[in-house]
Amino acid sequence: MKTQERPQVRVSSVERGRDQQPPRTKRFLLWCLANFVIWPTLGLVAKRLRLFQFLFVVYPGTQNNIRAYAPMWFQKIFKGMFQLSVIGIMTRRTKTGKRGLIVTLSEAPDNFSREELQTISERIRGLGKKAGVSTIALAGRLPTLFSANGIPLERPFVKGDRGAVFTITETFLYLLKLTGVAQDEPVGIIGLGYLGSRVAKRLQELECPSIVGYDVRVKENGIYGSLVRTNDPKLLQSCRIVIVLTPKGEDIAKIVPWLQNGVFVIDDTHPQIPPSLIQKIQEKGGTVYRSTLGVSGVRARPRLPGYHKNWLPGCVVEALVLNGEVNGLTPAEFEQRGREIGLAPFLVSPRGEG
Repeated sequence: MKTQERPQVRVSSVERGRDQQPPRTKRFLLWCLANFVIWPTLGLVAKRLRLFQFLFVVYPGTQNNIRAYAPMWFQKIFKGMFQLSVIGIMTRRTKTGKRGLIVTLSEAPDNFSREELQTISERIRGLGKKAGVSTIALAGRLPTLFSANGIPLERPFVKGDRGAVFTITETFLYLLKLTGVAQDEPVGIIGLGYLGSRVAKRLQELECPSIVGYDVRVKENGIYGSLVRTNDPKLLQSCRIVIVLTPKGEDIAKIVPWLQNGVFVIDDTHPQIPPSLIQKIQEKGGTVYRSTLGVSGVRARPRLPGYHKNWLPGCVVEALVLNGEVNGLTPAEFEQRGREIGLAPFLVSPRGEG
């Protein structure tokens, strides 16, 4: 049997140890400075001076994420007051580049009631209006949770799915190129929810002839063109590349034994696949990569937990590509515009989300 060659991973300064997050005490002081001094002052002139073009709303995926910005005692005391707080900015060096304000929820969105989510959406909209942004990008499961609770996401909100699909498919195509895996070989998708179904559709449009879509919620297995929808994890054994799109990385715990030896896994979960499961995949000769894009000069300050400062989560890509317009672009046109502004895939090893 021919041994698969591992693609060369782009080693960032994170892996080299030069881009570590500041100590938690320092991060807490920076958080206090941002929310009690800088933003209250900057917010008075941000709209007039057009300092920011988009708002990026994230949320903590783990307890380490929560502690990354403020101690738990602080979170508990001021929970109601700081359901939404400023944690950083996203910058681009060129004059034509966009600047974004990064804000976070105080905890995972699943923990909020419908009424709290409604209040949060209104606060997000109000913050975006105060900052004078043209688009508001929502991370991860936020679009799905808002929609499921009957909370409309109208302009300037962008759901981020086009950016996420673009990020995932670009990572997939880049991985094909580096590994030599043929595009006509089966590709697996774990999770056929809001994002997974869109990724499957885009892969069909890109003429991938064999797609295995696994989801435990599939009630009846079926074939839809080149897509097989199934609740049988055994069908994933034929896939050398598997894309994970479950709500949480730990959701694939029972699926890992069914993955083939030497599998390449693209992880687009938040929180990401935990180290214990990554180790099990590696024991099978497999490799896990995060799904991410990068563009010269764009960086998050400070970096987002789990990301290098130059890596862009797929959910923020849409805000960078669009200029306030929300509709009208086909997937191919959206992707072309993304490439024109310099977005390119990175194959990066997963790292902790602390």
